[in-house]
Amino acid sequence: MGNWQNWAGNERCQATIHDVASTEEVVDLVAQITAKGGTIRAANGGSHPGALESGSFSYSPIVTNNDQHIVQTAAMADVTRRPGTNLIDAGPGATTWQLSNQANEQGLSLATTTLIPWISVGGATAVGANGQGWNLGTLSDQLQSIEIVTGTGHVRTYDRDVSPAGWNAASVHLGSLGIVTNATFRAEDRFKLRSVDTILETDDLIDQMPSIVTDAANPYVEMSWFPFNPKAWLKVWNRVPWDTPNKGTVHGIPYDVAQKDFGSAGLDFVAEFPRWTPAFLRLIMDTVTTNGNETIAPSAEVFHWQMDYPKVWDLCYALPITDGDFSAVQEAWRYARTLVCDSAKPKDGNCNSIDPLDYPSDATFPQSLMLNCRFLGGSSAYLSTAPDTNEHTCYFEVTTGAANKHYAPFFEALGLKLRQLGGRPHWGKMWGNPLTDPKAWQHWYGDRLEQFNEIRRQCDPNGIFLNDFTRMLFGESS
Repeated sequence: MGNWQNWAGNERCQATIHDVASTEEVVDLVAQITAKGGTIRAANGGSHPGALESGSFSYSPIVTNNDQHIVQTAAMADVTRRPGTNLIDAGPGATTWQLSNQANEQGLSLATTTLIPWISVGGATAVGANGQGWNLGTLSDQLQSIEIVTGTGHVRTYDRDVSPAGWNAASVHLGSLGIVTNATFRAEDRFKLRSVDTILETDDLIDQMPSIVTDAANPYVEMSWFPFNPKAWLKVWNRVPWDTPNKGTVHGIPYDVAQKDFGSAGLDFVAEFPRWTPAFLRLIMDTVTTNGNETIAPSAEVFHWQMDYPKVWDLCYALPITDGDFSAVQEAWRYARTLVCDSAKPKDGNCNSIDPLDYPSDATFPQSLMLNCRFLGGSSAYLSTAPDTNEHTCYFEVTTGAANKHYAPFFEALGLKLRQLGGRPHWGKMWGNPLTDPKAWQHWYGDRLEQFNEIRRQCDPNGIFLNDFTRMLFGESS
């Protein structure tokens, strides 16, 4: 038994770690642990640059399994196109970059995928990780089928066309149906993406959000804001044919320097000298954004335009957008901005100042990175944070440096506000509070939670894939 922790370091436990490289090995492992009366959780992790042990890129308690077993499937990372089809098979240990890039190299493109390229297919689909696309769902919604070794030791495949109810459970499964051994994605003939950056006044972007996002000319929209900045960053993508000439550079300087080197060092610096936070964030904004910047590149490169990322704390909720009503998202953004400003206590109330002397010595700066909004369609998956009952969803995300000493009260207050606005906690991110009341989860998921639970009990009648968090979630005793 050894020490396990996630990438961020906020979840850790003592557990026996198992590495597997085939479906047969998974079947054998499940049989062994069942015979011992133990439990097991999957930590697919991924492959982060410079990380010796990625553990898991989830911030939430869905992997932690004290004094029990954790399985890692990093060796199961093949990505292949099925001959004569637009289907791509990926092992659970493949990264989302490997999936997207291999799809392009084999003549296909995913409709959407995650921004971060080094998380695993197994982990990303387990939590319903989001990309973006107004009329698209999450990465899980790009699945045609998923293969799982269940608690009975059987290898089951849940295909969306053959077993819709099973697919609705398996496509966002939280590791609670079994261990994934293969994921099959629906793809399209490959395309490139044209990306255009626009810098707008923050208030204008918030006000214009509904018209920008719902414009049919803008199928992919992302909005970002660095605190203490009067302006915000709008990214809009459109598909173009594969033979369109490339334009500009997606990766490389200044992005890589800002994200990996300067970004990490800067976050550590402002954690020690907080009053420099506004100046640091203004510099980051000016470094990585250019008004009117246009790039054209293969879909994989644009989807994963952020190839590296400093270690951060990351709070994320899925806010509902129904009947074109963006008010919850707009209110959340304004509330977050107010919290940041109130904590900083600037002279004359000017939260756009970058002068450290304009902030008192007792000022706090709980958000030292970005606020980000991505917009998606709905999903029929029972545990999707972007349910089709909403019509559309905004993933509202706030990040701050991992060395920040003042983020916790900010996350707590913002998390409460986002829940009051109807937000669902992202399964793989931070929530601001532990959220250990099963009634809250029943409120968010209603009948779909029980529909999932019914299939879960069939797959795992003895509960070998449960941990403390999922026992609470599904109403199971220890």
